[in-house]
Amino acid sequence: MGAGVITPISAPAFAQGAESYASEIAAFESMRSSSPSGALASETSVMALLSNIPAPFEVSVGSFFSEGGGDVAENVEITFSLEDEFTIGFRIEELRAYGLSDSQISALAANETAELGSRIDMRGVTLFGLEPMMETFTDAYVDGIEGMVEGVEGDGDSLTIDADFSFDGYEASFGQIIMDGLTWHSSPDEVNAGITALYSADELTEEQGVWAIIAPVARFYRSVDIDQMAMFDTTVAADVTTTQDGVDQNIVIDFSVPMVGSSGMSRGDTAMTIYRDASYVMNTAILSEEIGEPINMDMSGSIDLYVMQGFELSTLFGYLETQTIPDMSVSDLMSLGTWDVFGEQVMMGDQLFYSVAHTTVDISDFNWFVPQRISMAAEDMTYNVETYIGYIQNVMSGAIAEGPDAEEVMQMMTAVRSTLSDYGVETLTMDINAEAAWDAETGASVFDYVHQMDGFGRFSLGLAGEMPSMTQFAGAIEANQAPEGREPKDDVESADAVAMLMQQEMALTSFDIEIDDDGGLEKVFGLAIAFAQLAPEDDSTAAMMRNSSPSELRGLASGLTRMSGMQVGSAFPPALEYVNGVADFILNGGTIGLSVEPEEPLNAAAMETIEPLFAEPDALVDYLGVEFEYSAPE
Repeated sequence: MGAGVITPISAPAFAQGAESYASEIAAFESMRSSSPSGALASETSVMALLSNIPAPFEVSVGSFFSEGGGDVAENVEITFSLEDEFTIGFRIEELRAYGLSDSQISALAANETAELGSRIDMRGVTLFGLEPMMETFTDAYVDGIEGMVEGVEGDGDSLTIDADFSFDGYEASFGQIIMDGLTWHSSPDEVNAGITALYSADELTEEQGVWAIIAPVARFYRSVDIDQMAMFDTTVAADVTTTQDGVDQNIVIDFSVPMVGSSGMSRGDTAMTIYRDASYVMNTAILSEEIGEPINMDMSGSIDLYVMQGFELSTLFGYLETQTIPDMSVSDLMSLGTWDVFGEQVMMGDQLFYSVAHTTVDISDFNWFVPQRISMAAEDMTYNVETYIGYIQNVMSGAIAEGPDAEEVMQMMTAVRSTLSDYGVETLTMDINAEAAWDAETGASVFDYVHQMDGFGRFSLGLAGEMPSMTQFAGAIEANQAPEGREPKDDVESADAVAMLMQQEMALTSFDIEIDDDGGLEKVFGLAIAFAQLAPEDDSTAAMMRNSSPSELRGLASGLTRMSGMQVGSAFPPALEYVNGVADFILNGGTIGLSVEPEEPLNAAAMETIEPLFAEPDALVDYLGVEFEYSAPE
């Protein structure tokens, strides 16, 4: 029995990852020191190149200086403006272009596909104008939440989120960006005309305002091919303050990545992206008149190596650049690829709280916008519970120092930390494997989950069933679309149609659960007694346990379970075996499992068959295909 198996890695995860991608990492790192092919372009060629950057982007150049037979552009700015709301852009201290040819620049000017030299080298790149953009997006998000809640409540009352968001600083910079093998593809005339129309309109509707952002971005990605790109010394810093109900919360985040490399970038698709040694520091300060002293929380984290492969958005961008949402018949629309993270950790203060040697996520299989399969595996994931409690204790010490229960609360936290250490659970180490899959064509669905924790045991869960197919979902949604000339049905009616479809088509075809104890029950009962001993003397529930031993408490729990089984068994005799098995498991540990594999899928219609079988328990068990198994520890 069981849903799956976790295979532990045989070598340290980061070393394994670094070895697997050593050649790719070396290739990206070498771009900073390697000599480009082709000559450094002249001022005339660089200006001709920059003059062909399409609207709505605007370009300005500060000056040029000569270097090695060519010219280097200084203080280049490329900006993008959205009406009067905000202007964002990036500033380049030095821009070098190698291997540019006049014929390719002429092709670019004629809206033809052009190979833009052998290398573009940008140094000292800084993004600007991010604060007003983020405030605009935040305001729009809050307005959207308020509107959604008002629509759901439907009582005419409006929701107001009384919070003030202030972006006091938002900076992003790159020490150097290098692009080798840049090709610019021509855009269809209808795409260019559609985007031009947006930016020449006197006033934009809400929908047009969204397209004014999305369509140019999609067109940009659809236009670009890059053989290989590397970004060095990336830093992002944000300073955000939220004020709500008299409480100020200030968050300052600093994020840095020494190297990011991408290869196989083709019109919205990216074959591989690698981040090396990414890290962040986050400082939070909470202040209100009631609290008095500010509460300061410091966290930080890092990732040794992050690898993303098979990121595919080219087809989607092909629709978005034409200001079109693809219909549900477009099955092969996108992929978010596979992600591998090696050597991730989170620090609370100066103590390690969380780490994971290797995490893998797969979101590569989509049908339309819906993933058909999502899987995640984490190896050697560790949570330091004692660190977390100690961190909270340290953070709260100043805030509650004046309180009447301050000393008692601090003593309790200290006692809890000591208890966790006594039972060896101050640090929890585990492996996790999870997968969910849905076949868009047939609706067949599965979910598998495996959780294995050192010193506790293993838990596995497996489900298989049926869901509506994509064709059925599309039919339910289209049924709520009004014929031309009539008002469309509202979102609630559309949701009701989908809910009805789910109720009709959802079915369970198999179920499997298994628990393998490896010391977890002993720890749980021991902790229950230890925590009961920390409870106040007048706590009647705790009083029942504080003088018991773990074995006595397990015996009591097992006996109560067995007694309940006698009552259940009188009404449903097959259940007696199951309940007694659970009681034995509580008392002795071992392995316990239950599986269900019915003769027919269990759905709403199956209830007509099942109801008469309640009068014949053995027949019901046979129909459901129920199997129960308990194995004593070896």
